[in-house]
Amino acid sequence: MAGPARTDLLPGARCWTQPTLAGRRLFVRNHDRAVCVYLGDPADLPAAVRARARPTSEVPATPPVAHVPWPGEVLAAGGGQAAALPDADAGGDPVGPIASYSCVPTPSDLVLWFVACAGLLAAAALLAHAVPIVATAKRPAVPPADTAWLFPLLALLLGAAGTPLLALATGRFICTAPAALFPIYAETIAACLAARRDPAPRAALRARLLVLILVGLCGAWCAACQFWFLPAGPAFLVGLLPAFPLVLAYSQRPIAASAAGRVAWFALAFAVEFWFSALVILWRMGG
Repeated sequence: MAGPARTDLLPGARCWTQPTLAGRRLFVRNHDRAVCVYLGDPADLPAAVRARARPTSEVPATPPVAHVPWPGEVLAAGGGQAAALPDADAGGDPVGPIASYSCVPTPSDLVLWFVACAGLLAAAALLAHAVPIVATAKRPAVPPADTAWLFPLLALLLGAAGTPLLALATGRFICTAPAALFPIYAETIAACLAARRDPAPRAALRARLLVLILVGLCGAWCAACQFWFLPAGPAFLVGLLPAFPLVLAYSQRPIAASAAGRVAWFALAFAVEFWFSALVILWRMGG
């Protein structure tokens, strides 16, 4: 089937919303602009409307996205300028590092994100293991403090800082939010299990506090994805559910148990969480 005509209604822009047909008018929009195209005979339009209308060939190209906030500015070449769109005559999508993720990650993007998250989690684990050793060596007379909170805190900090730092270093968008959220999720489950075993009010208070922190972080992540137009981001929360049995098994292992066993359970749980979410992204968004 060959259409009678073809035109670019929003040159230089990517449109995620489906066009809407109302009578003889076709409405098309992206996250910046909208156009209304009359598909009937222009002579049928009222004179006042026809005077304001213009041919689709005169619709200006989408201007350079200088107003796009981070990550658009962070991802641009040179580390500080927003990526410009191509010339209107050239058509196509935005060029430069901002287009490297194009809002829909490809399978290769997801592999890169997983490797980056795994590296940040490994760095957080090593730091969390090294801090008590250094503290004990410097003050051997002081009893060691509870450092169970250290790993999720370091993972949260490294995961939050990973995306902008990696963008500045590589010029690519690399999502490291799963590395920030998942350890908090695992620690929250562990705290809830501990509160069931320990009747002390302190254990229950710690579990409630972690639940509130987890809910707040998930809400903040969804809001950030909406603000920065990252539609694939909230899907990484979907994988928390299938990872729950593995996180439960990890949380039930005593702290004094084999470190290799705990690491294996945690790594397996994170892999399930990440790749289940990745499959949802590829299925729903066609990356």
